[in-house]
Amino acid sequence: MKYNLIKQEREDWCVPACLQMILPKLSQEEIAKGFPKKSSGLEFNLELLNKFLHSFNLSSSYYNPFLDLVEADLFLRDSKGHILAAYDFTRLSNNGKKDGDHISIVEDYNPVSDFVRMVDPSKPNLIAVNLDLLVRSMHPDLNNSYGFYNIR
Repeated sequence: MKYNLIKQEREDWCVPACLQMILPKLSQEEIAKGFPKKSSGLEFNLELLNKFLHSFNLSSSYYNPFLDLVEADLFLRDSKGHILAAYDFTRLSNNGKKDGDHISIVEDYNPVSDFVRMVDPSKPNLIAVNLDLLVRSMHPDLNNSYGFYNIR
């Protein structure tokens, strides 16, 4: 899917920025009110996401390649709807400049190159990431909410 690139309004508002790309009539501030605050950003998991999405007649399912039997490439190829990727930015970027949890919205997956294109709301721009690297940054030992969220 194609998305309008939206920059997160606060350093720790990647969730509101990604959801604003799906629900453009809402402000990031309105979206942020739907998620509890924590010391570094907003809490995020499947239960909280579905609670927020319910009033828009949307729901989400969760997939983590370490916990499910379906391979990540097949999941991305066959998924319908909007896909959020929750991952460890530091592990993915390998630059050590940004710490921890991050969410991006998946624009597409190319099975030939094995690259996932995602909108990174901290920039905002499209980034191309090798699927294997993305999957390694989603290990549940790092955070049990890391993985893909398929919103329909």
